[in-house]
Amino acid sequence: MWQLVAYLVAYLVVQGAPASEVSENLSYHYYQVNAKEDEPLLFQLLAASPVVEDGCIYVANTTWNVQWRFDWKTNDHGVCVVSASSTRLDVVITLPELQGGSERQKEAFERYRDALRRHELNHYRIAAEAAHKIDADLKNLPRMNSCQALESYANGISKSTLERYNEKNREYDRQTNHGQLEGAWTDI
Repeated sequence: MWQLVAYLVAYLVVQGAPASEVSENLSYHYYQVNAKEDEPLLFQLLAASPVVEDGCIYVANTTWNVQWRFDWKTNDHGVCVVSASSTRLDVVITLPELQGGSERQKEAFERYRDALRRHELNHYRIAAEAAHKIDADLKNLPRMNSCQALESYANGISKSTLERYNEKNREYDRQTNHGQLEGAWTDI
């Protein structure tokens, strides 16, 4: 029995699972908020924010893009298999930077920004889950008799994964009220 297991392991190594990798690129974009002591900080943050989605202004945002690529080959039996794949995740987190303001505003902003950053990093984690799921799916695609069918199948499951993780991001915002329930709120 152990000889059969050893043979199967050797066969899989020789056949080679497709090489894959996920490269992640996280960057931050900051916008300036020139604080005035006589105005509520939240209003000033919203007024300065460049983040507008569906007609709503948000103080912070995480945008992400997953790109995948795969190569295939036809094996000795005429079956199409994925020979290599790569997945790239690009993420930009947009956050405010406070200039000026009272000491009270600065302290409140520090607490708020820290909670906001944690919230946005959770969006990044969801995006990374999506990229790794796509990469794993590409690595484990079934063999097919047609390379066109393999390509169509691979792109279909990858797009479906993106849709599920986009919804997971929206649900996370609904559950946390865009981070407010995690401390990303200021009333100063």
